[in-house]
Amino acid sequence: MGRIVHPRQVLFDRLSFTLLVLWLGMSLGFVLTSPLLFANLPKNTAGIVAGHMVERLDLLAWIAFGGAWILTGLPHWMYQENNSLPITPGKLWNFTILTALIFCLGSSFILTPKLDSIMSALSVIPPPEISQQEELLQSRDRAHRFSVQFFAIRMVLAVTLSWGLTRLQKDLTSTRVR
Repeated sequence: MGRIVHPRQVLFDRLSFTLLVLWLGMSLGFVLTSPLLFANLPKNTAGIVAGHMVERLDLLAWIAFGGAWILTGLPHWMYQENNSLPITPGKLWNFTILTALIFCLGSSFILTPKLDSIMSALSVIPPPEISQQEELLQSRDRAHRFSVQFFAIRMVLAVTLSWGLTRLQKDLTSTRVR
């Protein structure tokens, strides 16, 4: 027999869905508007503005993914039944959201500070030191590529988690005791 889903958990799952979809929408807005930003502003100014936007989106990602884990993942994990199956929808959803939080960690505490330090080093290098400047530019480009990949992965994970919440609710209601 399955467990009865508490109406509060349904509300928490819907709030988790809302958090994830809101972050995804803001991220899509950034992805769609950043080319306009770089087309209409000087490259340095556009880079600074985009960097600040990414920092804000990183903070909001922590709120969205962390909030979804607290509202949905943690209760499902705490109240899971002793299921003999090694992989259940709840376990898979928890694994996915924890993966998203690891990408948040990498973006917030590794990539963004690295990009900031590279950009500050580029701004203080005198022009004659071209070899050091080229090295820093290559490092900046590498870190930026990782940052873009982390951002894209989190967007895919947000879509997957949102879809998973709808499946999780269907699985829970289909196992409800009647």
